[in-house]
Amino acid sequence: MASPAPQIDSFTSHFFRGGEESRRLVVVLHGRGDSLEGFLWLPGAISLSRLNYLSLNAPLEALGGYAWYPLEPDPVPDILRGRAKLLRLFAELEAQDWDSREIVLFGFSQGCVMATDFALRWEKPLGGLIGVSGYIYFPDTLEAEIRPEAKEQPWLITHGTHDPILPIERTRSQVRRLKELGLRIDWLEVHKDHSMDPGAEVAAIRDWIMQRFP
Repeated sequence: MASPAPQIDSFTSHFFRGGEESRRLVVVLHGRGDSLEGFLWLPGAISLSRLNYLSLNAPLEALGGYAWYPLEPDPVPDILRGRAKLLRLFAELEAQDWDSREIVLFGFSQGCVMATDFALRWEKPLGGLIGVSGYIYFPDTLEAEIRPEAKEQPWLITHGTHDPILPIERTRSQVRRLKELGLRIDWLEVHKDHSMDPGAEVAAIRDWIMQRFP
């Protein structure tokens, strides 16, 4: 019998069940102005039947969709509220026997900001972290706030070399610093703008997941 879908109260969410009986889960955080529907294509593109997916709507309405935080005047309160909501989400999953070591947290753009913010500070190791076209919001406090568990889990960070919205130089520098702090990061620069490349980038994500969830 297939495992029941998780019952989530912390977010509006959509659960996509994989083709195999599995407790491996990818939690998907979209970018600004998008919604969970914007990533319903991901399971088919990754095409690994051993994976389940849980896509979330961010808390704030923005640009006809949703956002994790406003760009102005001060995003910090909503980033912290988003961090707390993700903590509640993972408590809900844990209470329903979803093991954090079997969960990959995936985020694009603002979703990447939130995913990395959470994973750097959570007290338990994840199965992995995939961050696409984002950055670290609180780089100056990392050394004091980063958890040992963040250094145990594998990370994949990708970014577009022609991203006009979030230029790659900042993220590249931040990834270099995270590696110096002991994080196990695979860094991939992709010939793209502020988007997801359905070719080489998705293939690299798929291969990276396969190596960790054989």
